[in-house]
Amino acid sequence: MKSGVILAETSFRPDVVKASLEMVDGERLIDRQISEMKKFVQEIVLVTNDPRAFLPVVSKDIRIITVFHKEKGILGALHAGMSLAQHPQVWLGHCDSENVSSKAAKAMDVRLQQTGSAAVVPFFNQTPLPFQGIYQRKQVLETLSESINLHESISFSEWFRQLDWTAFDEMEYHRFQLEFPFKSR
Repeated sequence: MKSGVILAETSFRPDVVKASLEMVDGERLIDRQISEMKKFVQEIVLVTNDPRAFLPVVSKDIRIITVFHKEKGILGALHAGMSLAQHPQVWLGHCDSENVSSKAAKAMDVRLQQTGSAAVVPFFNQTPLPFQGIYQRKQVLETLSESINLHESISFSEWFRQLDWTAFDEMEYHRFQLEFPFKSR
């Protein structure tokens, strides 16, 4: 069983609520993401520091939680989501992601089981895309807790570099007979 965690935290992007409510092809981004996640996960947790903005928007089966460690920014939001997710694997998303695919999530989950990594994330232009990956909840919580308990601040990028993750690049998409959703500009 899997959980979906959607981050909608303003320290990462101040206009996150507005961006997630934007209409794209006649559908709000947040609705698109929730709909696609429901094809693969058994629960969805939405982490935000503005729950009132989402309460009238998302269905009642979506758990809306707030950030425990507000001073830790996106790491605090991720920690809250991972702490309250109920299943061992978590599909992590950001509320304004457009390239969300349950088929890709299923394929990344297969790779996660094969590799034993803490995460499998899309990889494009030599860059990991961590807000669309599949994570081992327990492993991630251990490293997050260590990072959050440090006295000095650590950025999300610094934390992610320490994580044992596997790239899911264009070749992997093709291997699983999936269209590669990312395009060079």
